[in-house]
Amino acid sequence: MKKHTIYKKLFKKTACTLSAAMLASCLAVTPAAVYGQAAGENGLSKAYYSGYDDDYDSDDYDDDYDDDYNDNRYDDDNYNNDGYDNDSYDNDDYGYDDYDYDGYGNDDYDYDNYDNDAYGNDDYDYDDGYDNDGYDNDGYDDYSSNKTKAVPVAKRTPKQIKAYLKKNKISASGKTTYAKKPKTKSPYSAGKLSASTLKSALKTLNAVRYIAGLNADVKLNNNYVKLAQAASLVNAVNGVLSHSPSRPRGMSNSLYKLGAKGAGSSNIAMGYGNLNYALLNGWMADEDSSNIDRVGHRRWILNPSMGKTGFGMVGSYSAMYSFDRSGKGNQKNVFWPAQNMPLSFFDNNIPWSVSTGQSISKSKVKVVLTRISDGKKWTFSSKNKKSGYFNVNNDGYGMTGCIIFRPKNIKYKAKDKFKVKITGLPSGNLNYTVSFFK
Repeated sequence: MKKHTIYKKLFKKTACTLSAAMLASCLAVTPAAVYGQAAGENGLSKAYYSGYDDDYDSDDYDDDYDDDYNDNRYDDDNYNNDGYDNDSYDNDDYGYDDYDYDGYGNDDYDYDNYDNDAYGNDDYDYDDGYDNDGYDNDGYDDYSSNKTKAVPVAKRTPKQIKAYLKKNKISASGKTTYAKKPKTKSPYSAGKLSASTLKSALKTLNAVRYIAGLNADVKLNNNYVKLAQAASLVNAVNGVLSHSPSRPRGMSNSLYKLGAKGAGSSNIAMGYGNLNYALLNGWMADEDSSNIDRVGHRRWILNPSMGKTGFGMVGSYSAMYSFDRSGKGNQKNVFWPAQNMPLSFFDNNIPWSVSTGQSISKSKVKVVLTRISDGKKWTFSSKNKKSGYFNVNNDGYGMTGCIIFRPKNIKYKAKDKFKVKITGLPSGNLNYTVSFFK
């Protein structure tokens, strides 16, 4: 496989998804949780991390957990109004020295390593040029906060994308570091990732969303970080990648329950050295036989309504919390590759996908992909398998109604431009172009 700046294969990927039965179970929880909970079903790939500065700023974290989730999402047996009950987060399980004196008391988020205004009212007063609305004028003002009406994705120019990637120093390389190292032998401890590792993964996630034309303002949520970290611990201790892990011998019930909940609501991964690598080369790729039929990890990352997330990593096991729909995005027809696509973020074996946001019939859909330079066409449908892989998935991974296709015998180059025509959709035909650039 050709090695690109981002897509550099270091290991053979191990990826998995939830079974159809587990997905149905997740989807049945509550209407509000349909997309979020379906997300965890698809969760396996791998993960790598890269580093950022050690300090959190106000645009990275949002600890206003209870304002965004009701009791249907987390029942009283596991979470109280403060976000955590004593049974789930006692000192025996986490024992973080850098949290408040009693482990998880009234000052749950009074972290010594955060600045005083990190959790104040100015959550969106970003230091990096964003105004108080959370968006600057460089491509963000074309979204609508009206969730009753879907809007198109933004078409970012190559110049905008290059500037964004440069400004945020996006890379698949980097080290995974910890504020507190996890303990994978009894007495177990989930540990805590460093601020730089968490921030690096968050910037990578938002960079992918920016390229795709989505809101790139996802923030870290402390509760989600704890869930993802515990999920990574349980899977690492078991040595098995699973959305429904068994309880390791000697692990407290409270810590196990936290890890199981996190594993069931996250993209999970094994075999990558950092979270950035897992995001770019694992979850966004989804090209293996276990994931190509739904590209579920990708769809959770590109879920327009994602507003918050959390990451975890223990050894080579990692997780990204996926079941959040607190964001303002409501785009439809989310394309990957994006309309303007950096070649370093795509590979010849990676499938194309379009998440339409509507239930569609595989037997009616037809996709024609045309390379403009030479007029070569690939035609995809349930009746035509000569051009390559084709499938339609209507499950609730981030957004329903996903069309997936992968052309045979193709090699992408800078300045390649493709026309895509999709017919047979309930809403009518869909036409768009994809231009690759270095």
